[in-house]
Amino acid sequence: MMGAHVLLVPSWYPASHDDINGSFFRAQAVALAKEGIKVGVIAPILESLRSPIRALRGSFSITYENDLGVDTYRKRVINAFPGMPALTEKLWQRMGLKLYAQYVKEHGRPQVLHVHSMLYAGSIARIIKKKYGIPYVITEHSTAFARRLVNKKQISLLTGIAHDAAARFAVSSAFCNLLSKQLGENGGEWKALPNMIEDAFFSEASFQPKSLGEFVFLTVCFLRANKRVDLLLHAFARACAELPFAKIRIGGDGPERVLLEKIAAEIGIADKVEFIGELSRCRVIEEMKKANVFVLSSEFETFGVVVAEALALGKPVVATICGGPEDIVQEKDGILVPKNDVSAMSKALIHMGNNAENYDALDIQNRCRARYSEKSVTGELIGRYRDVISGTNVLA
Repeated sequence: MMGAHVLLVPSWYPASHDDINGSFFRAQAVALAKEGIKVGVIAPILESLRSPIRALRGSFSITYENDLGVDTYRKRVINAFPGMPALTEKLWQRMGLKLYAQYVKEHGRPQVLHVHSMLYAGSIARIIKKKYGIPYVITEHSTAFARRLVNKKQISLLTGIAHDAAARFAVSSAFCNLLSKQLGENGGEWKALPNMIEDAFFSEASFQPKSLGEFVFLTVCFLRANKRVDLLLHAFARACAELPFAKIRIGGDGPERVLLEKIAAEIGIADKVEFIGELSRCRVIEEMKKANVFVLSSEFETFGVVVAEALALGKPVVATICGGPEDIVQEKDGILVPKNDVSAMSKALIHMGNNAENYDALDIQNRCRARYSEKSVTGELIGRYRDVISGTNVLA
């Protein structure tokens, strides 16, 4: 579909190339550009006064860069209305329209808008559709629905945004069901369309054997309560008697880190647990290559991109049944366990510690590539854009 023109409207986006916030949105935009699609991004960035030095630093003018073929426009603004969703929505709309006008002035009118997460980017797309007649599609990613952080007024707003979309996608089948339940019939039909795994993760797949009596479990996440790293630590402590050679490396940072370090010390495994801090995309790949098994212990996930990234590198996984991993992890990829179940997690760790070598790294990688590679996901997405532009029912 050479010549198609798509404008991405994300609810969050990397402020720079080394910013991991929304990095998968950027990766998808770059992948689409590689396939010959004309791609742009308009990204309002709301700065919180909770970090005043960061919020007040830098330019508040519209900025532009051609980011690996993606015409990217950003505008920073102070969020003067925290806790006031209606005013925040108006702020997003005003910023979005300014960015859209600048984009169209320099690159022409897009054929379709792609919203990544409705709150609040959906408001921008909806008003652009009303003013200029450009259709939009939605991919929903936000865990706010599963965490019940979306209030009744916001549900009403998001239902209208979903209703007016030409197509609605969520990143897993369980998430589609959740959105259908929360938004109701007026929110329309939702179709599963997964996140994409960057080609960089599909490097050489290999099993990491026990080295010098050591076996490494790796988890990578933002360290907050719903990731249940505390449960993982307790499960690992139970498994240690049968896996004296094992240790856990924990990538990521967040508000739970101090508590987690305290838990590791209290249950006597501090010497077997290493907190390695926030990781760049390159470091994530490095750490996954060195690990034997990847573990995700979350209470809920809309997708679980790190699980798919681990599979892309040929690593077997242990993951909780928490919304997203059920779509990702197949029988020969690893083990799914009930969420919030220390005993089940501990048994899975023990099994992996003793049997990880029985998983075929290349087969794991090939299954992942067929479903989540750039070529696979962008191919599906380009087909959906084609349907929207031609007026076809994309959910048929």
